[in-house]
Amino acid sequence: MHTRKTIWEVASALTAVMLLWPATAPAQSPGAAIGMVAGSQEVLARVPDHFVWLRDGLQIAYDPADGHIVFIDDDGRVVGRSRLPPDFQIGRIVADADPVRLLNTDGTRELLVPRQVDPASVRSLTSQPVAGERARQRARVVRQGPQRLVLEDDSRATGKRLEIRSLTGGRLAQAYEIGPRSAGTRYVVTEEMVSGNPVQVRVIVRRYDAGGQLTGLAFVPTDEMVVVPHDFISVTASGALRVLVPTADGVKIREMAFTAPAARKDQVIPDQALRATGTGVRDIAVETRVSKTPENNGQPPEEGAPFKLRLIMPPIKRDDVVKNANAFLTVNWVMKQENFARAGIDNACVPEQAKIWRRPVRFTVDSIGKTIGPMPYRWGGDDSPESYRLRIDWGALAGSICTCRNPAYDYCIERRSAGVDCSGLVSSAWGIKKRGTWGLLDVANDVRDFAELRPGDAMTWPGRHARLIVGTTGPFGDGITVVESSTRLECEGACRRDYRPSELSGYRMIRYRGISD
Repeated sequence: MHTRKTIWEVASALTAVMLLWPATAPAQSPGAAIGMVAGSQEVLARVPDHFVWLRDGLQIAYDPADGHIVFIDDDGRVVGRSRLPPDFQIGRIVADADPVRLLNTDGTRELLVPRQVDPASVRSLTSQPVAGERARQRARVVRQGPQRLVLEDDSRATGKRLEIRSLTGGRLAQAYEIGPRSAGTRYVVTEEMVSGNPVQVRVIVRRYDAGGQLTGLAFVPTDEMVVVPHDFISVTASGALRVLVPTADGVKIREMAFTAPAARKDQVIPDQALRATGTGVRDIAVETRVSKTPENNGQPPEEGAPFKLRLIMPPIKRDDVVKNANAFLTVNWVMKQENFARAGIDNACVPEQAKIWRRPVRFTVDSIGKTIGPMPYRWGGDDSPESYRLRIDWGALAGSICTCRNPAYDYCIERRSAGVDCSGLVSSAWGIKKRGTWGLLDVANDVRDFAELRPGDAMTWPGRHARLIVGTTGPFGDGITVVESSTRLECEGACRRDYRPSELSGYRMIRYRGISD
């Protein structure tokens, strides 16, 4: 009894120190560089997203390191920062007018960013409900075959019907318009799937005149990106493309000009010729802070000892897989003081100093005593919702975002913490013992065609990340809805997200061998 009291006293003192720990990642000063977190084995890089051009000399992007909108000038400098409202996650950008609208994930609220905004004076953005009329203003896409889409613009009386055909011979997965329009000129981003496993997608921007004729093409170099963001293409008032390109070393903005289409509209363009469309005008190096995760010190990407397990593949119904995955979103656990901090365990990720536990950033002292829905991320974690609640009741630390692959540091697995990582969530949903992103391939078969994916299947990028598919998104199911466990700031644990085909490049589509309908 006396020992228990001493631990509580020490934990209370440690908690007092933790009062300085912010609710989100620490906000940077207006002139600070944009943030980016490099990837490592089994952890996907976190890169800037939601990029849009505002006016000459100014564009905005989302900083994944602290959850702010940053204003970037044409020299690549960050000239302003704005906080997002609590619980506001950007889902879609509407940039065909002034102001630019940033909609949340369910489309019910929006942030308005005037094109003539003074970036130095805006410290926070306020959301407002989306008006009913604006909520309906979205071009309608009609599929007329695997390689043909029709974009019908119902939002304007002058909107023209655009017939869009595949340029690669692959499946034309998506077509969506970006703005602003100038003298009736329209810009449409298309995504074409040219390979199934791993997924390979070609992203092309097409320019149409007021009469609906194709006048220009530009190939977008997604293969240069360490991770493909969700919104990374914008167009200036003069008709130049601006593309956000996150690489392993930092972020750049590539300005591109369109080239005239050489082929007939029904003719497939060879890949080499397609890549030559769109001429690069210049690259703007954006000031970037690249945060590194602990290196694996040359360890190969094969499964480490904590992940190698005997193959046991019990049967499971597809509906039960989806139910299992969704359960990670509603664990509804209460954060206790001992789940937040523990004496003798530093909140730091410095493996060479035997510090291998890092608390998810979104957890603060204010989280203590509150009910939290999703399960947090824990590197190497394989908890089910039931085991997680039990371990939390026993005093386990909530989550850990410290990652490494070095056996000298016990693979950075803090066994006194509880939670789930990406492959742990997929494994648990399938009802099997923990497998890593490579190990999932041992218990699954490839799905060759994107159109054949079904809820309960998964996407794995061996050595990077894994996602459990729970549905489809887009007008024809050419995007996917997943439940995943991620270290990204918006999740730091289990979350539900939608992805375009371009964001799935590099992933393998797999189906658990024991699954049944």
